[in-house]
Amino acid sequence: MLDLRTFCRCYWLLWAGHPGDMPPRFYYVEVSLRAIKDAGERSRALAIPTSFSLEGVTIDRLRDLARQLMRESPDLKQLQQDLN
Repeated sequence: MLDLRTFCRCYWLLWAGHPGDMPPRFYYVEVSLRAIKDAGERSRALAIPTSFSLEGVTIDRLRDLARQLMRESPDLKQLQQDLN
């Protein structure tokens, strides 16, 4: 598996061959259950076990939380703004 540092170095080396172009800008978007604002919801989410067999309701809730966290991510908002 390619780690982020190796990926960035390879990308930078590819860019370096095109001196007239703008250098690449990297965005690090982190999504963590610890970022859930509501303390009760955060505690419930962090209590979900790591497992390959979760109930459908739990999976749906995790997807909803992930969607919410992505929408609230300042780094993702910056990326979207820069792309427009």
